[in-house]
Amino acid sequence: PTVVEIPRGAYAEKLVAGHDHTTVLLRSLFSQPSQRGVTDSEGRVMLFGGNSQGQLGNGTLEDKFQPEIMALNHMLKERIVDVGAGGSFTVAVTSKGEVMTTGANDSGQIGLGDALQGTKVPRTIYWLSKSGSTIKSVACGRDHTVLTSMAGHIFTMGKGEHGQLGHGPAERDALAAVASWIARRQQRLAQREGRP
Repeated sequence: PTVVEIPRGAYAEKLVAGHDHTTVLLRSLFSQPSQRGVTDSEGRVMLFGGNSQGQLGNGTLEDKFQPEIMALNHMLKERIVDVGAGGSFTVAVTSKGEVMTTGANDSGQIGLGDALQGTKVPRTIYWLSKSGSTIKSVACGRDHTVLTSMAGHIFTMGKGEHGQLGHGPAERDALAAVASWIARRQQRLAQREGRP
């Protein structure tokens, strides 16, 4: 084993590994980021390894042999609370319950709805925010993603040919699955309110 260097004043809270990349969720050792002049590492994401599909989120397709902080940390005001790594993609959940993804999307696994198009920089899954769901955690397989919401709902997206999505082997369109869930939810709310 070899020690991987992380930022001073931080510790690794969660580690997840994709096919050929590693994602680390960092936390601060200090209650106040300004203590001892330490840079705030609370909720930062560090990545390294293969980047052939943009899974490191740094805007390139170049592999990184040394850890680097994920680009999305510079765009966000809130911290990252959970991370996932699939075959060639990375998922991060923010403290506001939003989800950001980067990397391969050939099976819809990063939930962007852009059939077969991935991304080299982190992008927010806006349809989740529009559904009114606040996400709290993520888990990933090679070609699929599973999200849980604060309300206890489970969202799945990506390749489902073995039933891993939980909504039928043919269903792999994340937008179709969520649209169906939102329609059912709106129908139940309308029925409660006595609307047709």
